[in-house]
Amino acid sequence: MRYYYFARPDRLLLDLDGPRAWRTFQNAWVYLKDTGLFAGFYAAYRSPSGKGHHVFVGLSQKVRESPFLASNHVRSLLQALLGSDLKRERYHLRRFEREVPNPILLISFRQYQGQHVDFSCDCPKMWKGRRLRSCYHLRRDVQPGDRP
Repeated sequence: MRYYYFARPDRLLLDLDGPRAWRTFQNAWVYLKDTGLFAGFYAAYRSPSGKGHHVFVGLSQKVRESPFLASNHVRSLLQALLGSDLKRERYHLRRFEREVPNPILLISFRQYQGQHVDFSCDCPKMWKGRRLRSCYHLRRDVQPGDRP
């Protein structure tokens, strides 16, 4: 079973691959936390590989109310500035171009305690990178709370 977490107006989803990315995040957080863009980071979980972390970062009201700051492109840029996996952010940009519903997401093989699962799938096909569309359930307009 795979669990999908979609970006929402009030949060960013970071994928930190390894200890170096975690340190990058910590350094960026110390530098950027007082910009008024973030409400805090409130959850860090070991990623499915066990080498990195998935981090949920809260966004401030200032970001949520601004049409520019709330755009997917700026959200992806903020995730990259905080140290999220750049390859993942490049995939997001491709998904923006294709106007894929829920373009920013995290996928895990386990549920994260305290986080609402937006979608789950037991599709046996590959789901990484370009093949993300191979999952039947993600090819249609999946909405938060849908189940296969």
